[in-house]
Amino acid sequence: MAAGQGRVGAIDDPVWSEIPPIPQSVQPKNAQHRRVALIAIGLIVVALGATALIVLRSGHPGGDPGGSIAAEARIAVSRAVPSGSQIVGRQTVESTYEGCFYGKPGSGWTPVTSGVAFKTRLGDAQVFADAAANLRASGWAETAENASGATWTKTFGDGSAAKLRLIKGYVVSDGWTAWIDAQAKGATCGGPATL
Repeated sequence: MAAGQGRVGAIDDPVWSEIPPIPQSVQPKNAQHRRVALIAIGLIVVALGATALIVLRSGHPGGDPGGSIAAEARIAVSRAVPSGSQIVGRQTVESTYEGCFYGKPGSGWTPVTSGVAFKTRLGDAQVFADAAANLRASGWAETAENASGATWTKTFGDGSAAKLRLIKGYVVSDGWTAWIDAQAKGATCGGPATL
């Protein structure tokens, strides 16, 4: 070995400073091909998610198909509100398929709920009398009344059991709240909803 020359493979060998060429088959494709691949993967993920959602939804028949229970609940709760009242809030919550609570196994449909909070200048007795007359005329039966509220029940046209409550000062301290819980169709947690 001549002076000044190192062994082949030594750290100062010029081969160490060269970058070996990457074979063409291993080199990444251009940016357009990457974009196309990412879009294709994204579309596949979206398609799989949509399919899973459809399968999950169709696997639990019931709830409130077409919204007929919610529509009937909204109409009924408005009948408990005396004419000329000031509506403070209104809300309807559709039925959803959920896991059961309070140690009950399984899953089921939640009740459809609709409510109205309102204020009125009428006295308590007149609020009760107006609500009772309007609800009786549409097939509701009063099941309880006390100083703070009243309760009525009815079976809707589709067979769903419903309970309407009228309570003074529940949502609005100087007003009234009327709300309905209506049984959804299909399986509920622990059998038919106890309304």
